[in-house]
Amino acid sequence: MKALTLKKDRTVLLFAIAILFTVASYWEVASSVHTYCENRLTVGATTLLVMITLAFFIGNKAVTVMHKILSGLGVAGLLLAVILNVSFSVWATKTCQNQFEYIRSYQR
Repeated sequence: MKALTLKKDRTVLLFAIAILFTVASYWEVASSVHTYCENRLTVGATTLLVMITLAFFIGNKAVTVMHKILSGLGVAGLLLAVILNVSFSVWATKTCQNQFEYIRSYQR
């Protein structure tokens, strides 16, 4: 007879990590008023961590209704953080390229 293997439910831990990364993503974008060209690498690293946490969330099996609600909220927060970080990186890259072209035009 086969023994049942139950996966551990790590929803609460993953939800806490999701809140941390979501708040960090919003904070990075909000605090990058004057340093957005330099912060693109940091935002990219945070996006990678958010996507790894999202993969763990998808692989996690929530058992109770409360854990399923926490899991859904965590996934929604992480998806919003990914969208925010990617859109910030695209915007910052375009803006930095325009600034560098403007500086190059004065050097000629």
